[in-house]
This record gives sequence, C-alpha cells and structure tokens, in this order.
Amino acid sequence: MSSIKDVARHAGVSVATVSRTINSPNKVSEDTRKSVEKAILELNFTPNSTARDLRTSQTRRVIVLVPNISNPFFSNVIKGIQNYANTCGYSVLLGETHNQIKLERDYANMVLRRQADGIIQLSARNPFSEIKLQNEKAPPPWVNACECLGETSSPIVKIDNYQAMKDLTEHILEKGHKRLGVVLGPQESPLTQERLEGILSCLDDSPEQSHSLIQYQGDFSSHSGALISHEVASSPKRPTAIICMNDEMAFGLIHGLKQKNIKIPHDISVAGFDDIELAQYCDPPLTTIQQPSIDLGRTAMKILTQQIERTDQHNTIATFSTQLIPRESIRQIEN
Repeated sequence: MSSIKDVARHAGVSVATVSRTINSPNKVSEDTRKSVEKAILELNFTPNSTARDLRTSQTRRVIVLVPNISNPFFSNVIKGIQNYANTCGYSVLLGETHNQIKLERDYANMVLRRQADGIIQLSARNPFSEIKLQNEKAPPPWVNACECLGETSSPIVKIDNYQAMKDLTEHILEKGHKRLGVVLGPQESPLTQERLEGILSCLDDSPEQSHSLIQYQGDFSSHSGALISHEVASSPKRPTAIICMNDEMAFGLIHGLKQKNIKIPHDISVAGFDDIELAQYCDPPLTTIQQPSIDLGRTAMKILTQQIERTDQHNTIATFSTQLIPRESIRQIEN
C-alpha cells in the first residue's frame, strides 16, 4: 500500500505539499495540485483521514442528489465529482431522487445529523428549503449544479444554456431551415425555459421573417421523444428540422420517425443537446451541444469542499462554455 511519502516522491514535492494539496487544494498552485492528484491516482493512494476527522468533526462524506442515475449525462458529472473527491479523501454517497421532495429532505437531514458534510444537488431545488433549521444561521454546505435555481445563496455550477441553444439554432438556420420544431423538457425546468429563450432569441434576431417554431412537450426521456414522433409524422406541415432539448429525446424521436419510414435527415433533420457518448454512434450521428460534464462535476465538488472547510464564499457562480458538435443529422436545405 502506497504512503504519503511515496506520493510526494512520485510527484517530486514534499510530504507537506501533498498534505496541503489534500487538505486545502486552494492553497497550492494549479500545476502542483495536478501533479499531486496524478500521483495519488497512479499510486492508488487513500488518505488516512481518521485523525483529521476527529479534529474537525467532519465525516469526509458528501451526498450527491441525482434526479435520474440512468441518464448518461449525469454519469459523467458524477465521474467528475468522484475524481475530485478521491484526491481530497472524501467518500461520495449517491441519492437518486426522481425529483421527489421527501427523498431530498431525507438526505438533507443526514447532513443536519452530521452523517455527511454537504450536498451537491443536480436539480433546481434547495434540499434544505423544506426543513426548519435549528441553531443554524444558514443552510449547511451545498452546491447547486447543472440544473440550477434562478436565485440562491448557494454556489452554482452551470453552463450558459441560453447561448448554447442560440449557437445550435444559428447553425440550423445557416443550413437553410426555416420551419423548426423543438421538443421541450418539463415546463417547470429552468433548463427548458433558458434553452427555449435561446431558440426564440435567435429567431427574433434573424433577418428572415418567415421562420416558424412548433413546440412539442417532452420530459427529457427517450420514451417521450418516441411518443412525439407520432405527432410529428401525422402533421400536415412538418418541421424540416427539430431541436430536442437533450440527446435522449432525440434518440427516441429518431427511432420513432424511422419506424414510420421518415428518413433522417433527408425528410427531417434532428438535433440534440448534451453530447452523451451514444450521440456519435447514432444513425445518423447526432448534431448536438457538448457540455463539459466531467468539469462541471469536478468544479462542484471542489467548491463544496471549500465550503465545508470554510475557505470559500457562498455566492460563487461558475459558468462553463459549451461546444457545438455538427454531425450528419442536420442536412443542408437547397434553395
């Protein structure tokens, strides 16, 4: 079993630097932190946190609340959380909530009972909002990541959904499409609202006045995309391109349309959002927006540890850029 001395030797730093990187990563340089983290991973080193926990009354456990653990996008976010947690000596407990308030409250109570140190919430809800906090001036450490509340005193880790969807819509318009459709996520979701605003803004800014947008109601599941294919196929005036607010709905839509002998992208072009791994292997490969999901998770965990160790303010907002990934599912319309 590797020791902290082995890690120090492998990284070319002192034992004190390794300890500082584990306990207070914000106090070392980025290059040093990466070097130490790489050594920790390569040597499979596990920090001995028992003595530190006794001094700080910390459990070295955090809870991640996931609305749907089977969603491949969340899998990568969790991977980023886990990677950073490993370097800091934290354990990660996953709680699949399906957005049920009672389950979120139960996990929040674990933190209040000192069974965990903090929470990363991947839905747009404060897990402590339903709980009467006793002897607490503010909620315990928690970070809102991915699907975020509009206003909160907690740290936020997110992407610019508005700009990302605007970039995707502009790409489709540049391909000559004028009659667009959009498969929405749940109406109450901030993601749905922000992404729809991006599409509408792009259409409003376009010099073309003949653009139209047909809205279909989905729920972020591939099943909802498949159901919507019936509505699309039976429409007398179909969109030439449909934007889905995540890749899974796009997969379901493409599958359903193909079963009705509608060719993608010849008859209807389809785009997604997230760039999960299967997007590149879809038939045809899916045009989509790539989110830096691992970086989102890693940053959320980093900010949470800073909160727990009281080295960071509570109003941090980290916003990541996205990347348009053009593939064969969107075709050029010839004028």
